[in-house]
Amino acid sequence: MNHPPHDRPSRPNPLYQSTSDTAPEVQSTPSSAFDSTAEVTKLRQMLAMETARRERAEAACADSDSRWRLLASQAFDHFVIADCDGKILYLNRASNGFSVEDVVGTYIFDWLEPTDRGGLRDAVREVIETEGQQSIRVKARGANGETMWYQTRAAAYRERGRVAGVTFHVTDVTSYVQTERALRRAEAHFRGIFENAALGIVVCEVDEGYRIVNCNVAMQRMFPCLESELGQHSLSKFVHFEDTGLLTERVNRLLSGERKRAQREMRFVNCQGTMFWGRWSASLIQEEHEDSPLLISMVEDITNLKLTQHQLEGDENLLRKLLDVQDRERKLLAYELHDGLIQYVAGAQMAVQTAEADVTQHAGLPRAAEALRRAMTSLGKGMNEGRRLIGELRPMSLEEMDIVSAIDFLIQEEESQSGCEFQFEHNVSSHRFDALLENTLFRIVQESLTNIRRHSGAKSANVGLTELPGERLILSIEDGGSGFHVADVPADRFGLEGIRERARLLGGHARIDSTPGHGTRIIVSLPLESKNANWEWTP
Repeated sequence: MNHPPHDRPSRPNPLYQSTSDTAPEVQSTPSSAFDSTAEVTKLRQMLAMETARRERAEAACADSDSRWRLLASQAFDHFVIADCDGKILYLNRASNGFSVEDVVGTYIFDWLEPTDRGGLRDAVREVIETEGQQSIRVKARGANGETMWYQTRAAAYRERGRVAGVTFHVTDVTSYVQTERALRRAEAHFRGIFENAALGIVVCEVDEGYRIVNCNVAMQRMFPCLESELGQHSLSKFVHFEDTGLLTERVNRLLSGERKRAQREMRFVNCQGTMFWGRWSASLIQEEHEDSPLLISMVEDITNLKLTQHQLEGDENLLRKLLDVQDRERKLLAYELHDGLIQYVAGAQMAVQTAEADVTQHAGLPRAAEALRRAMTSLGKGMNEGRRLIGELRPMSLEEMDIVSAIDFLIQEEESQSGCEFQFEHNVSSHRFDALLENTLFRIVQESLTNIRRHSGAKSANVGLTELPGERLILSIEDGGSGFHVADVPADRFGLEGIRERARLLGGHARIDSTPGHGTRIIVSLPLESKNANWEWTP
């Protein structure tokens, strides 16, 4: 028969048993003891594994920390860790003449210039509030008082789930700032020179037409439309259409490397269409990271100079004509003296000679004979003086000889008077030249030989005349006399200046070199044809 549940005998339960002395004692069996030992062993193994894992992690952290500290200590930049108030907790290495011990424990703001402290405080505050990053440039003073510039990048860091402070990556940018300031000063100086230069300066792209990208105030005065429409114009637009080929040819030489600098006088046309003359010079500049160079040009308005030059050339042409007319008048006067006065004096001299012979035959007329002799002597002197005047007015040798023979005759006469020995070398293919050119050459040689005789004391001298066919005559006169300082010649001595002026009036030039004790050398270059200006002035 089944018993009801309450009648069934129950087993003792230790969890509900009374702890009284009457309670039966729980007996441990061999099976439960074995389970406890296995549990302990397993726990010990797990503990050993966890300990080993933690030891490895700590070793890795120590190695990582050691490597990080080594890297930080040897880094070029500075690394700073500060708390939220800016107190420095860590500095990777000595800075700006101060040791790590001097810096750690101080506040980072105190190391800055007073003007920069507020900016860094604001940056740190924003970094802490937003947990972002901020970059700011600040100034600090080193141990020697020198101002240093630093680029500082600040970032927040967290510990135990909250912002614990700020890290600073600090780079010394003093050299960069100094270089940047020097470049800015140089740029400001260049800009001042560029803007205030008296010459017009324009910068163009090297393309078809040479588009203008920049110009200074002087250029805007020449071309007023550039002030408001700078990028819409090309340089070739302002060059006279007949001279654009010259502009292109000169720029191509620059681009090919044949020339480093180009220069040319050409005609320009301003915004109103008025033509003026300008002296243009240009060179190429290569900007960094640009494939093609820029053309920088300078333009100087030489209109007044050209007008003055034109007037001077006209005056010189007029003076040459006057000299030619004067030479002709002298020639006619020489002929008149020779054919008139000299002939009369010569006839009188012959008549006096005849009278003297007749009177001499009569013994009673000795006084008359003496008077006739004196008259004949005076007539002879008059004839010599007349011939001298004729020679001064127009060298008669040039009427009868070519220039080479005339100079040779002049040298022979000078040798007979001075005793100086001359060597004359010539290489001239033409027989005759323009009368004014021959007369100028003859007078220069005459003045030079006179100077040798009067001042140099030379015993020998060389004269040379060379013709460059179709171009010019080169005259050289050199002596081994006493020499002199050319700069010390008094202003009232017109001999040397006359040589220079005669050469200049014919479009040539004269060079006079002399050294005391080493003689004198004169080189004269005269064009075979007068070089006149070939341009016409257009107002």
